[in-house]
Amino acid sequence: MGMLTFRDIIEEFGIKRLAEAFGVAESHVRTMKARDSIPPLYWGFLTELDREDERPRLTFGDIRAIVPGASVASKEGATA
Repeated sequence: MGMLTFRDIIEEFGIKRLAEAFGVAESHVRTMKARDSIPPLYWGFLTELDREDERPRLTFGDIRAIVPGASVASKEGATA
């Protein structure tokens, strides 16, 4: 598989599932997909989601690799 993108992540988990995990409206996740960007505020939620296949969960390393040099915000600060 090639380089992972935020759009890939959103397509893999689905808009509805991510909206529920993030506590935001589906339209907000669609905007993230269109921008190919998921704010660091939500990255912690991504690491807690099981994938549909046998692959391991995403790690912060997987996510940081999409945006080199990006910092990680904790999910505890997330608000909808």
